[in-house]
Parts: sequence; structure tokens; C-alpha cells
Amino acid sequence: MSELLSFILAHEQFRRARLPSLYSDFRPLRTNNPSGFLANVTAWKSTLGQAAANGVLGGDTLVLGIGEELVSSLATREWGRPLALGTVVSEAVAAKEFIPLETFLSMRESVYYRPWVDPWKVFGWGLEVAGLKSRAVADGKVREGKVVVLKNIEETAKAILKEISKKPTIVDRIFSTEMFLQEFSVHGKQLSETDLKVLLVFLSRDLREASVANKTIKFKPPTGELTPITPHDTTIANLKILITSQHTTIATLSTKITTSDLKARSAVQSSNKHAALSALKSKKIAETALVSRAKSLAQLEEVLVKIEQAADNVELVRMLEDSSKVLSGLNKRVGGVEGVDKVVDELREQMDETGEVTRILGEETGAVVVEDGEVEGEFEEMLREEERKAKMQEDKKEGEEVTGRLKVATGSMEELTLKSNTPAPAPAPEQLPAS
Repeated sequence: MSELLSFILAHEQFRRARLPSLYSDFRPLRTNNPSGFLANVTAWKSTLGQAAANGVLGGDTLVLGIGEELVSSLATREWGRPLALGTVVSEAVAAKEFIPLETFLSMRESVYYRPWVDPWKVFGWGLEVAGLKSRAVADGKVREGKVVVLKNIEETAKAILKEISKKPTIVDRIFSTEMFLQEFSVHGKQLSETDLKVLLVFLSRDLREASVANKTIKFKPPTGELTPITPHDTTIANLKILITSQHTTIATLSTKITTSDLKARSAVQSSNKHAALSALKSKKIAETALVSRAKSLAQLEEVLVKIEQAADNVELVRMLEDSSKVLSGLNKRVGGVEGVDKVVDELREQMDETGEVTRILGEETGAVVVEDGEVEGEFEEMLREEERKAKMQEDKKEGEEVTGRLKVATGSMEELTLKSNTPAPAPAPEQLPAS
């Protein structure tokens, strides 16, 4: 059983109960059972796309190879070959879920551009690509070729742009194609040459998120618009490659120094002077080279830092320039200081005129015009009235408290008087002794 077939049969949409229908020539279901036809087509499309994304079909993850080899790799003893696979491909091509590779690379418009076209022509084009036109419909063969799986490209581009969004500077967003392949992968696998070509076209043409030229890739900056690749961008990409190469060389030299040292010590222990001297010589050569490489790396990294600072300064100046233009435009709309003074003067004039008109109308119509002095006088009188009421309440409260204390004192005096007027009880008679 092929790796592809194992992947397909392990998929949830290829349950054993569905396999007879999925492997049959289910083209008649298009009219007899449209929902069943759609379910079968969807199962094949999604599973083949996932198989490609996981690298099950070979080196490509964004491109699906179609033809006799694909059909044969899906054949089983029990259900035979998938008889409607050509129909699946034609449906996917007609819906632009699968796009012929050469067509995708040569398209001038975005894959999302949807001009009005005759649907029958689109369907015919899909049949022709899938090898199902004329005689191919009868024998069910699928013409050899490659199709781009649009969903796979979209998911890969989304994941890459998510990582790019974490890079704050413009320099961080510039790559050579070599560095790009090293940094980004699909399901842990490096992009193939075809995948890279397709992905870069999609990022630049369809998403407008990157510029590509001279083996240099530049992603849109955090702020501002995407610009074409310049010689400066290519130089930055090459500088970053050189720095990466220097890091690799330094790591190799460090390993060589450690290995030579161990060899020299082992040779000394075994009294092999010639081997020990040879190992020590190799160690010294590696140490000298390491020092030289480390100095070169420090210089290169310093240059890159200066370039990053310069790029940030350019961006800062651009932002200041744009902000200046915005402020200038707004000030022009306001009319400048003179315009503002004019507006304020006109506003005051109109307010004064409104007050004068109101006064005249009050005199002519007999309307009561309330002066501010009258209102303030009445307000002061209300305050005094409230103060008098509060004073009265306070006096009343104090009087009640005095009255209460007098009542308490009077009650105590009456109690004392009653006690003094009450006669003392007679003493008890003495008990005579018994005779």
C-alpha cells in the first residue's frame, strides 16, 4: 500500500462504508443525486489537498501532480481505481480551487479577480485541463500535469505573514530566497523550488504583501506602502546571507578546535607525539581563523545595525514629512491664524447682533426682559430666607433640649420631697424571754 493510499484511507471522509461510492464512476450522481455528487467531489478535493500539504505526494506541498501515476497510487485490490478522479479535478479547476501550474504562473490578474465569463466555457476549460474532453470523457483518463492547490497556498501564506508581522524593522523583512527557504517551512518540510516560485507569485501578485526581484524578497513594512526591490534591498539581503555564513563558519571552527584538542590529549596519553603535534597544529590554525572570522562578523553586524538605524531614520523622516503635509492641509482648511481670527470676530459680531435683536424685540413686543442683577438679588434673598429658617430650627431644637433638662430636674426634686415627708417605720417590739 502506497503512502498516499494509507493517508487517504485513514482520513475521516474515507470511511469504509463510503469507499464503494468514492471509487465508483459517480458522474451520473450529478443529475440523480446532486448532494451525493458534491459530497464525493469535496471528499476527494480536500483529502488530496491535505495529502499534498503534508508532503505525502512527493517534494511539492502547494502543487498537486495529476495523471496516471496519481491514479495508480490510489488503486486498491477491493475497489480498484478511482474512476471519477478526472471529474474531481475538472470540478476543482472550474471552481478555481485547483489551478493549472503554468496558468497560475502566467496570470496577470489576481486569482481572486472574477470577471464575468460564460460558465460553460469555464467548465469546458476545466474538462480540457483534466483530460476529460471528447474521448477522455469515455475512458476516464486524467491528462498528465500539475495543478496549484489554492487552499494550501492561502494557509501557507497566512502562516508566513503571521511570522513576518513579528518583525518590527524594514531590514528584518528583507530576505534572499536562500534565507527565506531556511526560515520558513510547511509542516516542518522545506519548500520545494516549485512551491517557492508559486508562493512568491501569490504573495506579490495576489496579496500585494511582498516585492520579489533579483532573488530578493521584501515584505511590506509595518507602516507605509510596499515598494519595488532596489539595489539597496539586494545589498542588505546579501549582507544578511554573509552574516549567516560567518556564524556557520564560526560554529564549525569552534567544533574543530574542540575536536583537535581532544585528539591532542588522547595522543599525549598514548605517547603519540606526532599525532599530538599534528592535532595541536590544527587547533592553532582553527583558533587563528576563528579570531579572524569573529572580527569580520563583528564588523558585518555593526554595518547591519547602522543600516537598520539609517532605515529607521528614513522611515521616521517620511512619517514626519507625511504628518507635516497632513497638518498643512488641515491648517489650510482652517484658513490659518487670520482665518481663525476672522471666524471668531464674525461669531462675536453675530452673537452681539443676536443680543441686540433680542433686546429690541423685547421693547417692541412688551416682552419681559429679565436682568441679571434682578436674578442675583432674588437669589440672595432666597439664601437669607434659608438661613433664617435654619436659625429658627436650631433655636427650637435648643429650647426643646432645655425643657427636657428642666423636666428631669423637677422630677428629681419631687422625689426628694416625697422621701422627706414620709414617716419612719416603728421599731419592732422586743421579744420577752419565755417563762
